Amino acid sequence: MNELLEEISETIREYKSLDDKLDFQQCETLVNLMKDLSSNLFFLETHLNDARQEYYGTIVKLLKNHSATEAEKRAKDLHPDKRMLEQLTRSAGKVLESIRSHLSYLKNEKTH
Repeated sequence: MNELLEEISETIREYKSLDDKLDFQQCETLVNLMKDLSSNLFFLETHLNDARQEYYGTIVKLLKNHSATEAEKRAKDLHPDKRMLEQLTRSAGKVLESIRSHLSYLKNEKTH
């Protein structure tokens, strides 16, 4: 998973390093960044799903001896990776939306 997170970070760094004044010739670069990021997000979501299953499994086990609130609190403490993966997935998704918007803007500029 660390390699996957590094690939996502590298893609985002590459997008961030692009000149703000992109032109239509750079659409291919944006398409490739979008492809890399969306593919890696897919694989990251599989890790997130695994983390969620472990988290909810822990809650079910803890409910035998604890209230629902206490079980949830303890599960959060035992599975910080779930929250981290949720935040990373959400943030990388926003970058993906930005790339899409940038690409759409460039294509729109080309046709007008």
